[in-house]
Amino acid sequence: MKLFVIADLHLSEGDKVDKPMSRFGQRWENHVQRLREAWEAQVSREDTVLIPGDISWAMHLRDAEADLRLIDSLPGEKILMRGNHDYWWGTLSRLRRFAEEKGLSSLRFLQNTAEAVGENMVVAGTRLWLWPDDSRFAEADNKILDHEKERLERSLEAALPWQKEGRELLLITHYPPFGKNLGASDFTALIRDSGAKQAFFGHIHQSDSPYNFRRKEIDGVSYSLVSADCLNFQPLEVRPLMEK
Repeated sequence: MKLFVIADLHLSEGDKVDKPMSRFGQRWENHVQRLREAWEAQVSREDTVLIPGDISWAMHLRDAEADLRLIDSLPGEKILMRGNHDYWWGTLSRLRRFAEEKGLSSLRFLQNTAEAVGENMVVAGTRLWLWPDDSRFAEADNKILDHEKERLERSLEAALPWQKEGRELLLITHYPPFGKNLGASDFTALIRDSGAKQAFFGHIHQSDSPYNFRRKEIDGVSYSLVSADCLNFQPLEVRPLMEK
């Protein structure tokens, strides 16, 4: 089994969703076909793919069905996590019930939880939020960021039983867990103390962003940007650092 990660699919396959990504530049031209071709070339039925947010432009879960069905049709198990544009996202029980009712059997959802991957890994994470050094950050955003820290703590706690079995912990977030200076933060300390050595985030699309790097160690953990367009729509293979 192999493990892959890719964020920010930004799908809009449903009839009620009109959001062609080509409006955001040439790099997004025909991105769904490019994503499908790269995915099918790399990922097998036995593999797992982590998708840390911004999955569908749909506003409601029923309207996200076409996008979720497309993901389900691709090879491998998928573990999905909410991004800032995933307005269709609901409670964990509702998401699981919807997937079961629609026969989307390859989809799992990460929300205040952890998920075992293969025989020797476990994944935890949360969406996070704008960082205080963002020009759009307002006083009200402090509360959201505090809530996201609590959600990350709950997810890490859920991963502990699997870690005690000897599994390697991987972290996924949608937003980066540190500011533009790429310095340590309360979040990176929390991730470090959890025992994770690898973490992956999306959300960033600007080629000149300070976050635009493939691997960078911060507070003892290797971080990688995995937005789909920054990966040229090719899922990134994650290689475990620990031997079982």
